[in-house]
Amino acid sequence: MGPRSPSAPFDTGTRRKVAGNATADPLAVAQRFGQDGYSWAYGRVFTAWGTAGLVGPVGAGHLFEVTGSYRIPMFMAAVAAIGSSVVARQLSVDKKWDS
Repeated sequence: MGPRSPSAPFDTGTRRKVAGNATADPLAVAQRFGQDGYSWAYGRVFTAWGTAGLVGPVGAGHLFEVTGSYRIPMFMAAVAAIGSSVVARQLSVDKKWDS
């Protein structure tokens, strides 16, 4: 067995989180949007997730190079997380959306 990376515990947690999202997200989208709106809604969820995964690190790196600090990218991520939590709480689980 080779040497362990210092980030090994984080890597394991990240893998579990991604696997959990890959399992739970489709179910949550299906419950909120129903069978008729599922493909429309999940396509947008997956596209947003991919876009954030590509743009977030590049944008954070650029802001770090400009400012010398991760303060602004972390603040932006916190605002986005809080905003998405507020929106998610506004959605009713029983409400079915039209596509």
